[in-house]
Amino acid sequence: MVYGLLEELRALLEAAQIPAGEEYPAGERVEIVSPVAAVGLRELDCANAVARFSVRILSPRILGGWCCQSKAAQAVQVLHRAGLSCSAAEMEYLKGSDCFCISLSVSRPVFESAEGWSAGSGWQVLRDGIEEKNVLSFRAVRNQGRRLQGAFCQSEPVRVTPGAGGWQIELVQAGGAEEAEGQEPFTLTLHAGSAEQRYLGCCWNETEIILGGEGLKRIRRGFALKREVENHG
Repeated sequence: MVYGLLEELRALLEAAQIPAGEEYPAGERVEIVSPVAAVGLRELDCANAVARFSVRILSPRILGGWCCQSKAAQAVQVLHRAGLSCSAAEMEYLKGSDCFCISLSVSRPVFESAEGWSAGSGWQVLRDGIEEKNVLSFRAVRNQGRRLQGAFCQSEPVRVTPGAGGWQIELVQAGGAEEAEGQEPFTLTLHAGSAEQRYLGCCWNETEIILGGEGLKRIRRGFALKREVENHG
């Protein structure tokens, strides 16, 4: 449910000692005396499975602009650490309420379930039955290594070499902290809705750590001997 997504944002801010509530609450207008956060839904992008929210940090003018700015920075840090994409706009002054305001744009992946819209990507990757954490993407490519072959005194190819089989796999995760390597070979299982893909006889061949604008990312590349697909729908 969308209510649950909004409540999760509110709870994250409250846990960081930032009073938070509805962006447009029912009842009479309340005058604030300390910084607060107003949480609301801005967009539900079904095509890209992303929910976008606004978190407005409101602070009384009498406390000064820095108070609003520092509280907004704190809120960004809290939401970022919780795995949400977050950015802050320039501070503005709201004459009607005599408050400074900084709007945060927050987004997170969601998926449609029987209960409505839920947080998360709607898919997961498991290694030998244990879920891989902070997965950003998974990629599998089947390269059979086939080649064209020609014949003596002929300019055009006449056959294609037999395929070699196997899969090239790539797993991208947020965070670059090293983890203890498990036993190889292993099985990677990809759950996406009612479909299940299993990659058997896997081993990693390469690990890459990238530090960029989106923080640390770890990319592991390797091979799988076989792929099996089941649909439980």
